[in-house]
Amino acid sequence: MPKVSQDYLEAQRSEILEGARRCFAAHGYEEATVVRLEEATGRSRGAIFHHFPTKLDLFLAVLERDAEREAARWETGSVADVLAGLAAEDPDWATVVVEQSRRRRTDPTFRARWSRRTTLVRSALATLVARERTAARVAPTIPDEVAARFISVVGDGLLLQRAILGEVPHAPEVIALATAALSGGSGPGPVTPSG
Repeated sequence: MPKVSQDYLEAQRSEILEGARRCFAAHGYEEATVVRLEEATGRSRGAIFHHFPTKLDLFLAVLERDAEREAARWETGSVADVLAGLAAEDPDWATVVVEQSRRRRTDPTFRARWSRRTTLVRSALATLVARERTAARVAPTIPDEVAARFISVVGDGLLLQRAILGEVPHAPEVIALATAALSGGSGPGPVTPSG
């Protein structure tokens, strides 16, 4: 039997995760059957379950990969950059975030397993707030925890709009309003509708 390279296995794993995200976005967790996962990933159930022993393991791996991507976004840009990225995010990615939120609220087993993975994004968000405070883009009167929660709420709202509508109407104006609020300003002033 020929030996399979580690690069091949990693590429296969990555393809499975991408296809699984599309499947979970299109059908939700419950309706993402093995047959649908095979179709979406282009891989056999043997290949899928070689990398991920259960559907829950696969779903958590998709979420973990997305959390790493989200954390990288929080760690590198300004609040405006981060929010603009969320507003333009792939609707499948946004839909899976919504599915994760629903499962976290309704499934104790999922909640217990996912709670161990949430520190990554929280830490990156704290880094973002510290960087924005240093750049004087967070008003001194706003506590770090409040600034982080505000950014998270606005980001979640943008993702929800992206998942539901496939776009975020008036995203630049919403982002300008959010960044002005964080800096203690009164807002971006009159806004000219785009396009």
